[in-house]
Amino acid sequence: MIRIAAIASLLLSLATTAGGQALDCQRTASDVDRAICRSADLVTGHGSVGVAYEGLLRSLSGAGREHLVADQKRWARNNQALCVDSIRLFDASPVDTRVAACLTGRMVARTGRLVAMPSGADYPFISDHLMLKAGLAARSYYRLFATHPGFDLPGVDNKALNDQIERSARAGVEAGPFPAAGDDFRGPWVYEKRHDLRFPARGVVAVIYGVYSQLDGSRPTSVSVGMLTDIRSGKELNIDEVLMEGWQQSVAALCLAEMRKRPGDVPSETRLIQMLAEPNRWLFGRESVEIVFRYHEDGAGPSGPRLVAISYARLKDIIRRDGPLGEKAR
Repeated sequence: MIRIAAIASLLLSLATTAGGQALDCQRTASDVDRAICRSADLVTGHGSVGVAYEGLLRSLSGAGREHLVADQKRWARNNQALCVDSIRLFDASPVDTRVAACLTGRMVARTGRLVAMPSGADYPFISDHLMLKAGLAARSYYRLFATHPGFDLPGVDNKALNDQIERSARAGVEAGPFPAAGDDFRGPWVYEKRHDLRFPARGVVAVIYGVYSQLDGSRPTSVSVGMLTDIRSGKELNIDEVLMEGWQQSVAALCLAEMRKRPGDVPSETRLIQMLAEPNRWLFGRESVEIVFRYHEDGAGPSGPRLVAISYARLKDIIRRDGPLGEKAR
């Protein structure tokens, strides 16, 4: 404990908690702080979050600064709910191990998000939210949660976009099914939806969701879905707004060429074009876009989903120069 406290003092000299106070492992007040102070790795992770947070905060003033401070406090509160309170309901494995794993994942994701977040005048006013349902039913444990973004840019009507995002999150968390008397599957019943943010171009964000679920005795499922959004208008973008007319044949040819390099099913061009029209398959990044072909469908790999990555350099001739990713065509 003394060694970990010394590490904490060193790493967190620049880092602050959500409330703006340096973490003191000799005077921990919350369950989350106590869990952090029991692990050198979590102390390091907490320090990384703090440094990333302070770096972004220094670039902001006024409404942007207030938004980030409030969002960081919300994120910290959600750590308690997701990584401590809901896990304590489950007694089939050591609680401390599960709490540490949950906090580690949250810290890694938060650090990456804060580092990637545009700063200063380009700060996008995107907040981090959690929906959670956990408990015991028919002597089985269930823990269903979804993290999701909130679009809060002042002066933009984001209501329709945020309502759509919240409905999608709620559909997974509220739908169940939940354990019932007589179920053969003893649990835990799990639904986990996590999101990441990528910023492929100025004023544009790609929301990438990873969803894992096991809600009965069937095989667990895992899927990735994406959503490209124009931050300044608060609107979800479709592929026709990103790429020029006739893009379907060009992208299909690139996908087929990549698919034939590896084992797995290869769909027909007609079927592939139908699949490419689904915008949630497109995971836009800084340098490339990944297109998802899911398990048990045409285009998947022999044992799971397949991601086909295509660099913007290969797409530059069909990217709309006046579109949201126009800078990638130059």
